[in-house]
Amino acid sequence: MLDIARAVGRSKRHTLRRSVSGRWPFRLVSCSGGRRRLYRVEDLPGDVRSALESPVKAPLNGHLSAAEDAAADINPPDSAAWDALPAAARDRIRKRLAVLDEALALAERETLPMAQALARAAESQDSPWSARTLLHDWHGRRGRPGLKGLPRSQWGPALARRSGSGRKFAKCPEEAWALFKSDYLRPEQPPAAMCHRTLSRIAAARGWTIPGPRALLRRLRSEVSPRAIVYARQGPEALARMRPAQQRDRTALRVMQALVADGHTFDVRTEFDRGVLGRPVLVAWQDIRSGKVVGWRLDRSETTDAYRLSLSDVLWRHGAPEDAVVDNGRGIAAKAFAGGSGAYRGRDTDATPIGLLTQLIGPEHVHWTTPYSGQSKAIERAFRDFATDIAKDPRVAGAYCGKDVLSKPSNYGSRSIPIDEFRAIVADGVAQHNSRTGRTGFGLEGRSFDQAFEEGLAEHSPRRVSESELARWLLSADMATARKRDGAVLLHGNRYWDAALSDALAGRPLQARKVVVRYDPQRLDRPVLVEDREGRRIAKAEVLGRTQYFSKQDAKDTAKAKARLLKATKAELELHAQLGVGAVADALSEAAASESGADPAPASPQVEEILDNVLQFGGGEEEDLHSGPDPSLDPERAAEEEMVREAEERLLQIAGLA
Repeated sequence: MLDIARAVGRSKRHTLRRSVSGRWPFRLVSCSGGRRRLYRVEDLPGDVRSALESPVKAPLNGHLSAAEDAAADINPPDSAAWDALPAAARDRIRKRLAVLDEALALAERETLPMAQALARAAESQDSPWSARTLLHDWHGRRGRPGLKGLPRSQWGPALARRSGSGRKFAKCPEEAWALFKSDYLRPEQPPAAMCHRTLSRIAAARGWTIPGPRALLRRLRSEVSPRAIVYARQGPEALARMRPAQQRDRTALRVMQALVADGHTFDVRTEFDRGVLGRPVLVAWQDIRSGKVVGWRLDRSETTDAYRLSLSDVLWRHGAPEDAVVDNGRGIAAKAFAGGSGAYRGRDTDATPIGLLTQLIGPEHVHWTTPYSGQSKAIERAFRDFATDIAKDPRVAGAYCGKDVLSKPSNYGSRSIPIDEFRAIVADGVAQHNSRTGRTGFGLEGRSFDQAFEEGLAEHSPRRVSESELARWLLSADMATARKRDGAVLLHGNRYWDAALSDALAGRPLQARKVVVRYDPQRLDRPVLVEDREGRRIAKAEVLGRTQYFSKQDAKDTAKAKARLLKATKAELELHAQLGVGAVADALSEAAASESGADPAPASPQVEEILDNVLQFGGGEEEDLHSGPDPSLDPERAAEEEMVREAEERLLQIAGLA
């Protein structure tokens, strides 16, 4: 019967009553100490058979013995408090549970009250705990629940929680305790002593008695998790740092398959052109697989031109990448460079140009990292080396100015280094960074970045770009709107125009006249390339500069250019409209006559009279309506017509068209 009771998880007395009421078949067998009932499993109810056949036995009266618990290695559902205890404390709890198990078995076997069973069990095991203490564990005391009624697997965690909470905290009014927590758990990170002083003033006004600051802080740390404290006082970024950072395996990549780009400001006092002082910015591209810095440029700020020119160096030397990992900085996220790739900075619209980088690798291959997340860009590790190896180079001594006020050296401001000299130092530092051996990163195995890069190139050759495609990377790009009248483009105060622009853009809607102009920023007098937003070339436009106000030669040149344009347009029109409108009219009349199938209707008498009057006017001769002013007009009106006609003839003579 005891085995059945253990299987179904009920007491022996309850199981016996159920067997009697259910008339379970059994037979009596003799054994030491009396007789025992034996039941055939086939004769028992279905739930009892399932419990007996199950490999996991239910606890007796909701519990298993300590020996069974250890043998089965049961992990309690709430094991945090149990796992937090030291091994010695867990051993003491196991001994305490062994006394409780023996007492429970005595109570079941001999039908004893639990108090007597606990006393006998404590005496037999020479327990260090009195029967009264064990009885409090079983029934509970002072609002603290006991072990009675709990599953056996939860006895250990229950006693562990009591052991962990054995430290008693000083009494504190609940409202005062809530005020202390609210004051301490805020982003300003006030010290506990300050929060206690604030709470003391409130307590004095309300008549409260509160513990000291250390007692309150100990209680807070025991009730509030460290994660919640860090989040409340330091923010979500600090909470994220409590979790290990993601580590990406770059050994599966090929050399030049993916590049990462970013900018780094050197803490070096540098002298630019015209005596301007500042801190130079390095814009660099790094191959993710090998770790080599494959292209870089030095500029006064992190500009789009610096990213464009540094990547053009990569295209010229090594070829085109397949993917690019970039952030949302103003320089690299500019529409002219990364437009159409879903950059964080601004939305892409129908008028957004397809940037150079997007055209090179495709919008799905431009990967935008999380803003303000240095862990997302592998090149940040190289920048940390540059901040010491280059910025603190002996050749830069006296020009290093530190990253902030606290890190300024004692010789701050004693020297400024010319930008050309510092550029040579940066070139040497990048070369040393790439060639240094003994690298222990993923897949490097003691090789340098240069060695890993060259070995990777031997296995895979990146795509090479043509000279015409590379030339586009050497030009700056701006968005512009062509004029509706003639298709001219205005850029930095200059006008650029070509006949092809007029043909493609003049008279078009506003959105259709949005173009990308690629130009040399150092020579605005050179022609520019005008493209649509998808990168298709429209024309190469020349600059139309301003002329002197009274320059006759410039006026003649302009008139000749207009005459050539008019002549070429007339020739084109004659080529396409050879028959003239008269042929169209005759063909239409013929078609109309064939469709009606009848002769033209005769003119009415009134129409004939009008025609006769017109033909008889002026002695039956046709009057040349363009030979001079009409005498029927007013004399003043005739004089004005004559002046207009003479002015038109003079303009035609000036233009060379008369």
